[in-house]
Amino acid sequence: MNFFKKSVILILGLISLGFLYGETQFSRPDLGDDSTLLFFAERDESYRKGNYATLLRTNLDTGDLQLLTHYPEEHYFTSRSKELFLWNRYGLYTFTTPMELPKRVDIYPSLEQGSPIQLGKLSPLSISPDGRYFLYYRQSDWSRGDLLLFDRDRGYSTLVTSGITMDYEGDNIRWSGDSAFFAYVKQGSLYYISLEKLIEGRLPEEEIRRLGAGGPGSFKWGNDNSLYFVNGKEILSVRANEMFALSFYDSPLQIGTVAGHLFFDFNPNFDEFWISPDRNHLLVKREEGALFLMDLEFRNFNNYGEIKRFPFLKLPAGQVVRKVIWAESGKMFALVGGELDRDLSNSLYVYDPSQSLDSFSESRQSGVIDLALSPDGESLALLYNTEITIRDTERWTLLRSASTGVNNSCYWADDSRIIVLGDDQSTLYDVKEDESRLLFFSQCDDFGFSLEGQIQISSLGKNYVLNKGKWENTEEIYFREKKVYNEDFRVFLTENHHPVLYSNLVMVRSVKEFGTEPLLKDLEQSPISEGFKENPGSSSSIFNHGSRIKRKEVSLVFNVNSGITGLMDVLNVLAEYGIEATFFINGDSIRKYPRAIKALSGTDHEMGSLFYTQLDMTDRKYNIDKDFIIRGLARNEDEYFRATGKEILPLWHAPWYFVNTDIVEASEEMNYTYIGRDVETLDWVDRNDDFLYYGADDIINRIGEQIEPGSIIPITIGSSADREDYLFQKLELLLNGLIKEGYQIVPVGLMMEHNK
Repeated sequence: MNFFKKSVILILGLISLGFLYGETQFSRPDLGDDSTLLFFAERDESYRKGNYATLLRTNLDTGDLQLLTHYPEEHYFTSRSKELFLWNRYGLYTFTTPMELPKRVDIYPSLEQGSPIQLGKLSPLSISPDGRYFLYYRQSDWSRGDLLLFDRDRGYSTLVTSGITMDYEGDNIRWSGDSAFFAYVKQGSLYYISLEKLIEGRLPEEEIRRLGAGGPGSFKWGNDNSLYFVNGKEILSVRANEMFALSFYDSPLQIGTVAGHLFFDFNPNFDEFWISPDRNHLLVKREEGALFLMDLEFRNFNNYGEIKRFPFLKLPAGQVVRKVIWAESGKMFALVGGELDRDLSNSLYVYDPSQSLDSFSESRQSGVIDLALSPDGESLALLYNTEITIRDTERWTLLRSASTGVNNSCYWADDSRIIVLGDDQSTLYDVKEDESRLLFFSQCDDFGFSLEGQIQISSLGKNYVLNKGKWENTEEIYFREKKVYNEDFRVFLTENHHPVLYSNLVMVRSVKEFGTEPLLKDLEQSPISEGFKENPGSSSSIFNHGSRIKRKEVSLVFNVNSGITGLMDVLNVLAEYGIEATFFINGDSIRKYPRAIKALSGTDHEMGSLFYTQLDMTDRKYNIDKDFIIRGLARNEDEYFRATGKEILPLWHAPWYFVNTDIVEASEEMNYTYIGRDVETLDWVDRNDDFLYYGADDIINRIGEQIEPGSIIPITIGSSADREDYLFQKLELLLNGLIKEGYQIVPVGLMMEHNK
């Protein structure tokens, strides 16, 4: 390897530090005289949900463990049962009484019950609107699992279906407003469940409950408890009794009423819709970022000759619709944002049918992180980073404004009170009285024991004491000096040499029984070298994989051939996880989508070459020699520079990873490194190929079977292949599988540096 190439790889390693997953770190142990141990469990990352420290207590005599602070990574408020549910990587809890420690719900993985803390995204959970039922997954492989229903009243779980794709975004399952039904997507089909029939044991077979083809964005429940779903260009509505008729006749009975028509074929993989409260209008988001409002009855049978225009909104690249709120008056609010540039705040767009100009308008309210409509529909709460404002939905006048701590999300508890979930504290804000009441602690600033042995904490300048399971305010606080020993135990922190969950360990030494054990044991991880041997690439110009024995890491490479469908979604997911990857750019994509490629070049990801065109280099009709390859690489360099103003890195591979002697010699002459792969995803294969085609779920599981330390995993961007689904759509499933297996995900350049 010459000096130039060595320098390039060194630079790649320096600028691409990759994402090192942050295990939980324990800190500040404090041991009471009654053998109660307090300590922090701190998380470095939480996938854009915030970095936080959880206060835990345990009794060293009994081993009982309990959370004292509860950070709201995910949450749900049921207006009927007036319960707030929140879950994080330590467990699921329900809150009913302010300042009381919450109740744990044991159907969810819980550290208090001995489950390890969750890695990756939190296990999906869906709660019925009345708070009685929980839908949760029992994972069976990297991408799929069993869907189970837990009935809180009866206290047991029922299997709903098997082989369903894990859904980390919560879009594959939706409840009817009366909690009597839910619908779910499985392997490209839409199914319904009647809770009454399920509980009575009279539920028809799954195939009989199939409503048709469907995807995450293709079905919604209306406020009349009818299910609306898209079939091609038709929007069908199905009432509950029609669902029963379908199963009763067990025949190809056509059910549902055509509620409206679209002027395009709906793509259930990428498109999404929302339905208005009066069920006369539809908000549709297309995969390109087009957002438009249309009459549900598109054909206008009742208004012959009337010309209608659609309010239209074109979202910036990388922006997603975070929340849509539709008031009974027809006024609609859409909160839009993205993950790519965290310095850019969300934008709030408003559609007002009473205005003469039939269009969306951007509100002047910048920096909104969440919004919620009051139950009576008259007020809208706008949540900012450290403030909440209440506005009249019709006149948009400011009703209230209050300063808060660092905010997370909000719900209306009733017409006059708002639950504000915060990074430090979660509160109940009374709009009429303009005052807040503390509900529970998300985190605390300090903790310790009083001179009398009571547990005390300080939060946002105020002090609290725990008395019989309830926090009480106290004017003065005095922490006795922290201790790590008493007559029975000594406690100390030590480095964890094989971390999976914990970067360090809380060690407990028994004075009387002469033994030392970790308070919380990490998962076992075999040494990386066991079962692996180094197998270097075929030449210094070809890099097929990284070291098999030095590090447990893999690289994701995204091939941007001639299409960019899914590119911005992939960038959003990678930004959410904090992962840097390597993108290979083909000249066809540069020429067709120069602005998209320029936007891609502005990220922290590596950019390599995928040649100047999508060319089958095995085709004999082309005279493909070393000079042709050199000219093709140089042309792609120039076109990338013209489009982005930046240089592409000297990393490349041919379309479909073809390699021969001319390619190797051209790479050496151009000081390029040819990046191969040791995992074949086959995500580019059309579904008409019965031999090579795999669905995205199966591809993810095949990746899990093929990977080794140092593996390079290729993923195709674009929808040019005729497929039922695409691997890039289920990137989160792949990332979570890799994370749970203990892999770090790094760019190819950094892996090359580690391979030295």
